[in-house]
Amino acid sequence: MADIYAWQDALVLAGSIRERMREERFQSIWPDFKPYPFAFFDRENVYLCGHPNPPGHFAEKGGVHVGPWDPRFVANTFIELEREPTAILDLSTVRPDMEPARLFAMIVHEMFHAYQKSMDYRRWSNEWLYMVYPQLKENIAHRIAERRALLRALLEKNSDEKRNRAAEFIGHREYRRALIKECLDYELGHESYEGLAFYVESKAFEQESGKGKEAVLEIFFQDFEEQSGTLYHLRRSCYAAGMAIARLLDDLFPGWQGEFLETSGYLYDFFAEKIGRTEPISDTDPEAEKQAARLLEQELTERDREFDQFYSQDGYLVQIKGNLTIAGFDPMNLLPKGELLLHKLMLKFSSNNKEYFLEQPVVTIMNGENLSCRELQFFSRGKPEIKDGKASVPGLTEELLLDGITIEADREEIE
Repeated sequence: MADIYAWQDALVLAGSIRERMREERFQSIWPDFKPYPFAFFDRENVYLCGHPNPPGHFAEKGGVHVGPWDPRFVANTFIELEREPTAILDLSTVRPDMEPARLFAMIVHEMFHAYQKSMDYRRWSNEWLYMVYPQLKENIAHRIAERRALLRALLEKNSDEKRNRAAEFIGHREYRRALIKECLDYELGHESYEGLAFYVESKAFEQESGKGKEAVLEIFFQDFEEQSGTLYHLRRSCYAAGMAIARLLDDLFPGWQGEFLETSGYLYDFFAEKIGRTEPISDTDPEAEKQAARLLEQELTERDREFDQFYSQDGYLVQIKGNLTIAGFDPMNLLPKGELLLHKLMLKFSSNNKEYFLEQPVVTIMNGENLSCRELQFFSRGKPEIKDGKASVPGLTEELLLDGITIEADREEIE
């Protein structure tokens, strides 16, 4: 984001956020939660705050340690930096008009993931389930119905009616569980992991901005319903669903967090047990069915368009084949099509015990289990140069070791 912030501005920004990180504020959001080191970065510099052991080549400037960017700093997440959990945030994801309170809350979100790691919290999603998630009109219709019920439950003032709406939500979800079976766990995992961090983010924003609860919910529910697609927005909409479940627990069972952490199941299952399991609801209204049909058709059309766009790029189509493993990816920018997985922005992969980084669109051909793949494809301006068992490939951060790996780029250049 060097085109929006000069480095001095990013330095001031990092220092300003650092001053807001006070432990008592964090514990009012979640018991035992505390601030962690954090860093902003662009493709030139990293701005590190609160780290007890900054990398030696980082220079201290006004309480912020500044160093050059490297491939460890990718996406909004947390990493182990010098053995210290550190929240990181890509400045290219920050709008120029974003209010400081929201930026603060985004960093708190990533810090909560560091906290989850410290708690040995393991309720995340198996990303492979995204590859096989069934796109059924019936599932989409019930998903629309359950989200309407969940939102009504959250906004309802009467506690009895709030519970009734919550039970309606559970009924539609249990029907979907029977319909799509273990693939529902993809959603439950994201609600339990990312959804709780989104809940913490919303609470931090509410606290920092001084906005009322309803105003905050209006902002954070923008990604709740799939208004422009299904798989495109599936992961992100789970964030808001998890946040809604957590806030409903606040309303109905204050102080629930400690009890939840003593369990091992998903957030939704904890909530359903507290409310009381209900019978699956098999009916949906005609409007939800019409919307589901429209969304499904729209998604299939848009998915095919994105893959066509990938394969119509200029350059040489490079194909790397062998025993490959996806080592890092942006889960917000993935699109499956059969055994193909389009990574729209970047990919880290490993081969022969070495990691490689591509900051461009990449297609992986999956093996059908976990995150192993047998081939990856991307476009390059030049052909690979092979010498001494290694390939130098434009776009790859390092030379590719060819032990058990083949590489092809024998198409004519595409104009």
